[in-house]
Amino acid sequence: MTDPLAGEVQIPGFPFKSSDPFPDDNYTAAALGEHNFEVLNGLLGKSPAIISELTEKGFSSQRSIEMESGPRHSDPLRT
Repeated sequence: MTDPLAGEVQIPGFPFKSSDPFPDDNYTAAALGEHNFEVLNGLLGKSPAIISELTEKGFSSQRSIEMESGPRHSDPLRT
């Protein structure tokens, strides 16, 4: 699989086999700081101005990773 930061990496398969396999295998972890805005704004109610100030002062970071292909996160429960 291709990791947005590390490049091409090998990962072990699932420890079980199923007659209905998951639709894809794009299971990559979020990059450090990738969801900070969503957490600070959406869950904690901080304004974009406060988040910018925290980022400028080094208390928070913002990182956005663009995938070359496929979804960022897969939902194994989707039908």
